[in-house]
Amino acid sequence: MVFVYHALFAAYQQDTLHWGEWFPQWTENLPLLPYYPATLGRYGVAVFFAVSGFCIHLSYVRQPGWGPFWIRRFFRIYPPYLIPMLLLGILEPWRVRHSFGVGDAIQLGSHLLLVHNFSEFTLFGINGSFWTIAVEVQLYALYPLLRTMVMRWGWQTTLIAIGMIELGLRLADGAFLTLQNQPLPIWIMNSPVAFWFSWSLGAYAADILLREQRFNLPNSLFPALAGVVLLADLFKPAASLGFPAVACFTSFLCIRLAQKQDGTVPPQRHPGRWMRHLQQAGVYSYSIYLLHQPILQRMPTLTRWMINTTGHPQAFAFGLGLLAWLPVFIISSGFYRYCEQPSIRWGKQVLRQFRG
Repeated sequence: MVFVYHALFAAYQQDTLHWGEWFPQWTENLPLLPYYPATLGRYGVAVFFAVSGFCIHLSYVRQPGWGPFWIRRFFRIYPPYLIPMLLLGILEPWRVRHSFGVGDAIQLGSHLLLVHNFSEFTLFGINGSFWTIAVEVQLYALYPLLRTMVMRWGWQTTLIAIGMIELGLRLADGAFLTLQNQPLPIWIMNSPVAFWFSWSLGAYAADILLREQRFNLPNSLFPALAGVVLLADLFKPAASLGFPAVACFTSFLCIRLAQKQDGTVPPQRHPGRWMRHLQQAGVYSYSIYLLHQPILQRMPTLTRWMINTTGHPQAFAFGLGLLAWLPVFIISSGFYRYCEQPSIRWGKQVLRQFRG
């Protein structure tokens, strides 16, 4: 979903419908309308945040202790992120033929500290995909506070409290976008608190399963959440509500899939070729995420070179971006083997020493 979404943006320099006063401007959006399903790929991040909250809470409860928690998180996330970040941050000034200046140092420093999501200048500065990694790590930093709140007040009260924060920010963002044609500042809407509720829903789903609680979900819930996602694309004041709706959808779907009504395990079927490919892509997914966008951003240039014109044939560039999946997959498989896996093994060694 995210790959196709980024391929669309690389080709068209547009990844969502342009807004009018209250509704989309359909005439200005005509070139994008045939690819409208691809614009929903931006919600892949909401799926990822919910699944992340699910996995992080599951992991911590099964292996408690903040020291081991931070060691595992650091070696799983940071060394593989550091390699392409430094390469891109250092090579980009050389590519555009200018000396390494103050702006480049700010980009590198903010990305090294994982705070680049708080400024419009650094948000997409080195690699447009890296902003989510900064938010993810900041959500890890909020996780001890989330556990403290849950132990003191329980899940329901905690989710209501942080839900009011995130949903309040998103409603305010929609109001500002509608009335002033300007969203809330980047440092607010790209801060971890603007995603805290969405992430914590995944943790809540994991807690339900860990406690082996029965959680009855009304059948009308999923169509209602899908309606909110559609509303976010069609009604400007609701533009920011699609993200928590998808996160909620993902979290409840995790519960639904895990709590089979009859308690039986479905028979295992031999996966087809496409499903096996997707399973392998899941293994390489972090490497794919780290590496794919700089490659996709070169597709318009490659398109102009291939067809020998200074124009921008967007449909061709989009198709070329989709074909780039194969080289991205191959490169990512090598990065996973020679960067991700050694970092994980290194982390396990440090963890053994820490426990010793």
